[in-house]
Amino acid sequence: MIKAMRAALAVLWLAMAAAPAMAADGQTKAQALPAPVAALAAKGVKIAGRMAAPDGFQGFLGNYDGQPVPVYLLPGGKVVSIGSLYDAHGNDLTQEALRKAASPNLKAADWRALAQSRWFAIGAQKPRRIIYLFVDTECGYCHQLWQKLTPYLSDGEIQLRLVLVAMISPKSEGRAAAILEHDHPGMMWARHEAAWGHSPIQPLKTVPAKIAADLKANAALMHHLGAFGTPTVVYRQSAKHLRLIQGLSSPAAIKQVFGVQ
Repeated sequence: MIKAMRAALAVLWLAMAAAPAMAADGQTKAQALPAPVAALAAKGVKIAGRMAAPDGFQGFLGNYDGQPVPVYLLPGGKVVSIGSLYDAHGNDLTQEALRKAASPNLKAADWRALAQSRWFAIGAQKPRRIIYLFVDTECGYCHQLWQKLTPYLSDGEIQLRLVLVAMISPKSEGRAAAILEHDHPGMMWARHEAAWGHSPIQPLKTVPAKIAADLKANAALMHHLGAFGTPTVVYRQSAKHLRLIQGLSSPAAIKQVFGVQ
Protein backbone atom coordinates (compact mmCIF):
# COMPACT_ATOMS: atom_id res chain seq x y z
CA MET A 1 0.00 0.00 0.00
CA ILE A 2 2.70 2.48 0.94
CA LYS A 3 4.89 2.26 -2.13
CA ALA A 4 7.19 5.03 -0.98
CA MET A 5 8.17 3.30 2.26
CA ARG A 6 11.62 1.84 2.37
CA ALA A 7 11.91 -1.87 2.92
CA ALA A 8 13.55 -1.43 6.30
CA LEU A 9 10.56 0.51 7.58
CA ALA A 10 8.05 -1.99 6.24
CA VAL A 11 9.25 -4.57 8.76
CA LEU A 12 10.25 -2.28 11.61
CA TRP A 13 8.91 -3.30 15.03
CA LEU A 14 9.92 -1.78 18.33
CA ALA A 15 9.15 -3.42 21.67
CA MET A 16 9.76 -1.15 24.61
CA ALA A 17 8.38 -0.12 27.99
CA ALA A 18 5.19 1.89 27.71
CA ALA A 19 6.26 4.75 29.97
CA PRO A 20 5.34 8.08 28.35
CA ALA A 21 7.98 10.05 26.51
CA MET A 22 8.02 13.61 25.23
CA ALA A 23 6.88 14.10 21.67
CA ALA A 24 9.18 14.48 18.68
CA ASP A 25 8.82 16.78 15.64
CA GLY A 26 5.26 17.75 14.84
CA GLN A 27 4.05 17.46 18.44
CA THR A 28 3.73 20.23 21.01
CA LYS A 29 5.53 19.94 24.33
CA ALA A 30 2.18 19.59 26.02
CA GLN A 31 1.55 16.36 24.17
CA ALA A 32 3.23 13.08 25.06
CA LEU A 33 3.77 10.03 22.89
CA PRO A 34 3.84 6.45 24.17
CA ALA A 35 7.45 5.33 24.56
CA PRO A 36 7.49 2.93 21.56
CA VAL A 37 6.08 5.64 19.26
CA ALA A 38 8.56 8.19 20.59
CA ALA A 39 11.39 5.71 19.97
CA LEU A 40 10.19 5.28 16.39
CA ALA A 41 10.17 9.05 15.97
CA ALA A 42 13.76 9.15 17.21
CA LYS A 43 14.68 6.84 14.33
CA GLY A 44 13.42 9.35 11.77
CA VAL A 45 9.69 8.74 11.46
CA LYS A 46 8.04 12.09 12.21
CA ILE A 47 4.74 11.84 14.04
CA ALA A 48 2.32 14.41 12.62
CA GLY A 49 -0.80 13.53 14.58
CA ARG A 50 -3.39 10.87 15.30
CA MET A 51 -5.43 8.71 12.95
CA ALA A 52 -8.40 6.39 13.44
CA ALA A 53 -7.62 2.83 14.53
CA PRO A 54 -9.51 -0.38 15.41
CA ASP A 55 -10.49 -1.01 19.01
CA GLY A 56 -7.48 -1.66 21.20
CA PHE A 57 -5.03 0.03 18.81
CA GLN A 58 -3.79 3.61 18.78
CA GLY A 59 -3.23 5.08 15.34
CA PHE A 60 -0.69 7.78 14.48
CA LEU A 61 -0.02 9.61 11.21
CA GLY A 62 3.67 9.19 10.55
CA ASN A 63 5.90 10.70 7.89
CA TYR A 64 9.04 9.16 6.49
CA ASP A 65 11.08 10.66 3.67
CA GLY A 66 8.15 12.92 2.77
CA GLN A 67 5.62 10.09 2.61
CA PRO A 68 2.67 9.56 4.98
CA VAL A 69 2.84 6.22 6.77
CA PRO A 70 0.42 4.53 9.21
CA VAL A 71 1.83 3.86 12.68
CA TYR A 72 -0.03 1.67 15.16
CA LEU A 73 0.57 1.16 18.85
CA LEU A 74 -0.60 -2.41 19.45
CA PRO A 75 -2.91 -3.47 22.30
CA GLY A 76 -0.93 -3.49 25.51
CA GLY A 77 1.00 -0.38 24.56
CA LYS A 78 4.44 -1.98 24.36
CA VAL A 79 4.86 -2.61 20.61
CA VAL A 80 4.58 -0.25 17.66
CA SER A 81 4.19 -1.30 14.03
CA ILE A 82 4.24 0.42 10.63
CA GLY A 83 1.90 -0.87 7.93
CA SER A 84 -1.69 -1.76 7.08
CA LEU A 85 -4.18 -3.64 9.23
CA TYR A 86 -6.67 -6.12 7.73
CA ASP A 87 -9.70 -7.84 9.22
CA ALA A 88 -10.68 -11.52 8.97
CA HIS A 89 -12.31 -10.89 5.58
CA GLY A 90 -9.25 -9.26 4.08
CA ASN A 91 -10.66 -5.73 4.29
CA ASP A 92 -8.06 -2.97 4.53
CA LEU A 93 -8.65 -1.10 7.79
CA THR A 94 -5.91 1.45 7.19
CA GLN A 95 -6.09 3.12 3.78
CA GLU A 96 -9.17 5.28 4.33
CA ALA A 97 -8.09 6.29 7.84
CA LEU A 98 -4.66 7.24 6.51
CA ARG A 99 -6.19 9.23 3.66
CA LYS A 100 -8.41 11.21 6.02
CA ALA A 101 -5.60 11.88 8.49
CA ALA A 102 -3.18 12.99 5.77
CA SER A 103 -5.71 15.21 3.96
CA PRO A 104 -5.83 18.67 5.53
CA ASN A 105 -8.96 20.82 5.41
CA LEU A 106 -8.11 23.29 2.66
CA LYS A 107 -9.99 26.53 2.05
CA ALA A 108 -10.67 28.80 -0.91
CA ALA A 109 -7.85 31.06 0.28
CA ASP A 110 -5.43 28.15 -0.13
CA TRP A 111 -6.45 27.76 -3.76
CA ARG A 112 -5.84 31.49 -4.30
CA ALA A 113 -2.43 31.17 -2.65
CA LEU A 114 -1.56 28.37 -5.05
CA ALA A 115 -2.55 30.53 -8.00
CA GLN A 116 -0.23 33.26 -6.74
CA SER A 117 2.75 30.94 -6.20
CA ARG A 118 5.63 30.47 -8.66
CA TRP A 119 4.45 27.77 -11.07
CA PHE A 120 4.55 26.85 -14.74
CA ALA A 121 1.87 25.06 -16.69
CA ILE A 122 1.89 21.95 -18.83
CA GLY A 123 -1.18 20.88 -20.79
CA ALA A 124 -4.28 22.79 -21.82
CA GLN A 125 -4.21 26.56 -22.29
CA LYS A 126 -7.93 26.87 -21.51
CA PRO A 127 -8.45 23.96 -19.10
CA ARG A 128 -11.65 22.61 -17.63
CA ARG A 129 -9.57 21.29 -14.72
CA ILE A 130 -6.46 22.68 -12.99
CA ILE A 131 -4.17 20.53 -10.87
CA TYR A 132 -1.21 21.72 -8.81
CA LEU A 133 1.79 19.45 -8.28
CA PHE A 134 4.61 20.22 -5.82
CA VAL A 135 7.81 18.60 -7.07
CA ASP A 136 11.55 18.57 -6.49
CA THR A 137 13.81 18.01 -9.50
CA GLU A 138 15.77 15.35 -7.60
CA CYS A 139 12.73 13.48 -6.29
CA GLY A 140 12.54 9.93 -7.64
CA TYR A 141 8.95 9.55 -6.44
CA CYS A 142 8.06 12.72 -8.36
CA HIS A 143 9.53 11.14 -11.48
CA GLN A 144 7.47 7.98 -11.02
CA LEU A 145 4.30 10.01 -10.49
CA TRP A 146 5.08 12.19 -13.50
CA GLN A 147 5.22 9.09 -15.69
CA LYS A 148 1.75 8.12 -14.44
CA LEU A 149 0.30 11.60 -14.96
CA THR A 150 1.50 12.47 -18.46
CA PRO A 151 -0.97 10.23 -20.37
CA TYR A 152 -3.80 12.36 -18.97
CA LEU A 153 -2.41 15.62 -20.35
CA SER A 154 -3.05 14.91 -24.02
CA ASP A 155 -6.82 15.49 -24.12
CA GLY A 156 -6.54 19.29 -24.16
CA GLU A 157 -8.71 19.72 -21.05
CA ILE A 158 -6.26 19.39 -18.14
CA GLN A 159 -3.67 21.92 -17.03
CA LEU A 160 -0.99 20.70 -14.64
CA ARG A 161 0.74 23.49 -12.75
CA LEU A 162 4.13 22.45 -11.42
CA VAL A 163 5.23 24.19 -8.23
CA LEU A 164 8.95 23.59 -7.78
CA VAL A 165 10.57 23.33 -4.36
CA ALA A 166 14.19 22.66 -3.45
CA MET A 167 14.37 20.31 -0.48
CA ILE A 168 16.01 17.00 -1.35
CA SER A 169 19.50 17.57 -2.71
CA PRO A 170 22.14 20.31 -3.04
CA LYS A 171 21.35 20.13 -6.76
CA SER A 172 17.65 20.83 -6.25
CA GLU A 173 17.84 24.61 -6.05
CA GLY A 174 20.29 25.07 -8.93
CA ARG A 175 18.44 22.71 -11.27
CA ALA A 176 15.06 24.22 -10.38
CA ALA A 177 16.51 27.65 -11.10
CA ALA A 178 17.80 26.48 -14.49
CA ILE A 179 14.29 25.36 -15.36
CA LEU A 180 12.49 28.42 -14.01
CA GLU A 181 14.75 31.01 -15.63
CA HIS A 182 14.15 29.52 -19.09
CA ASP A 183 11.55 31.07 -21.39
CA HIS A 184 9.86 27.66 -21.66
CA PRO A 185 10.17 25.95 -18.26
CA GLY A 186 7.67 23.25 -19.22
CA MET A 187 9.90 22.17 -22.09
CA MET A 188 12.93 22.14 -19.78
CA TRP A 189 11.04 20.04 -17.23
CA ALA A 190 10.08 17.55 -19.94
CA ARG A 191 13.72 17.24 -21.00
CA HIS A 192 14.79 16.71 -17.42
CA GLU A 193 12.19 13.98 -16.88
CA ALA A 194 12.85 12.27 -20.22
CA ALA A 195 16.49 11.74 -19.21
CA TRP A 196 15.89 11.03 -15.54
CA GLY A 197 19.15 10.18 -13.77
CA HIS A 198 21.15 11.76 -16.59
CA SER A 199 19.46 15.14 -16.87
CA PRO A 200 20.77 17.51 -19.54
CA ILE A 201 19.57 20.41 -17.39
CA GLN A 202 22.62 21.47 -15.42
CA PRO A 203 22.12 23.21 -12.05
CA LEU A 204 22.96 26.91 -12.02
CA LYS A 205 26.03 27.66 -9.96
CA THR A 206 24.55 31.02 -8.96
CA VAL A 207 20.81 31.08 -8.28
CA PRO A 208 19.09 34.44 -8.90
CA ALA A 209 17.80 35.92 -5.66
CA LYS A 210 14.22 36.17 -6.97
CA ILE A 211 14.11 32.48 -7.91
CA ALA A 212 15.67 31.45 -4.57
CA ALA A 213 13.00 33.45 -2.76
CA ASP A 214 10.23 31.92 -4.89
CA LEU A 215 11.44 28.38 -4.18
CA LYS A 216 11.47 29.07 -0.45
CA ALA A 217 8.00 30.59 -0.67
CA ASN A 218 6.76 27.51 -2.55
CA ALA A 219 8.12 25.23 0.16
CA ALA A 220 6.54 27.39 2.86
CA LEU A 221 3.19 27.19 1.06
CA MET A 222 3.45 23.42 0.77
CA HIS A 223 4.05 23.14 4.51
CA HIS A 224 1.22 25.59 5.21
CA LEU A 225 -1.14 23.36 3.26
CA GLY A 226 -0.16 20.44 5.48
CA ALA A 227 2.11 18.54 3.10
CA PHE A 228 5.31 16.90 4.31
CA GLY A 229 7.22 16.57 1.06
CA THR A 230 7.14 15.81 -2.63
CA PRO A 231 5.26 14.82 -4.64
CA THR A 232 2.08 16.52 -3.44
CA VAL A 233 -1.03 17.01 -5.56
CA VAL A 234 -3.73 19.61 -4.87
CA TYR A 235 -6.95 19.79 -6.89
CA ARG A 236 -10.61 20.70 -6.68
CA GLN A 237 -12.69 17.66 -5.83
CA SER A 238 -15.80 19.84 -6.13
CA ALA A 239 -16.62 23.54 -6.36
CA LYS A 240 -16.25 23.93 -2.60
CA HIS A 241 -13.90 21.08 -1.68
CA LEU A 242 -10.14 21.01 -2.22
CA ARG A 243 -8.19 17.77 -1.95
CA LEU A 244 -4.51 17.20 -1.19
CA ILE A 245 -2.74 13.91 -1.86
CA GLN A 246 0.82 13.24 -0.73
CA GLY A 247 3.21 10.71 -2.20
CA LEU A 248 2.71 8.24 -5.00
CA SER A 249 -0.91 7.63 -5.97
CA SER A 250 -2.74 4.52 -7.06
CA PRO A 251 -4.19 4.35 -10.61
CA ALA A 252 -7.67 4.82 -9.12
CA ALA A 253 -6.58 7.93 -7.20
CA ILE A 254 -4.96 9.40 -10.30
CA LYS A 255 -8.16 8.90 -12.28
CA GLN A 256 -10.05 10.73 -9.55
CA VAL A 257 -7.57 13.60 -9.65
CA PHE A 258 -8.03 13.98 -13.37
CA GLY A 259 -11.78 13.52 -13.28
CA VAL A 260 -11.72 10.27 -15.24
CA GLN A 261 -14.54 7.80 -14.64
